[in-house]
Amino acid sequence: MIWRNVWVGVAALVTVPVLLGAIENATKHPLGPMAAVPPELRSLIRHFVNAEAHRSTGVLRRREEQIRTRIDEPQEPDPEPMPPI
Repeated sequence: MIWRNVWVGVAALVTVPVLLGAIENATKHPLGPMAAVPPELRSLIRHFVNAEAHRSTGVLRRREEQIRTRIDEPQEPDPEPMPPI
């Protein structure tokens, strides 16, 4: 996991100035500001976003399954019932 954090940090140092420069220049290209970003970097960004989407979706699905499992388990009755209001 630490290699991922290092990779993201290095990529951010290199990428941020390029992306900011691309945003500052208006373009009518279908890719918008990303047209000014080198194709290799666009590909890297796409792969990262795809991998991160799969990772975060997996985390969400596991969390939902844990919640669903807890809800489906029989609940023990409260030892002391609530007094009437």
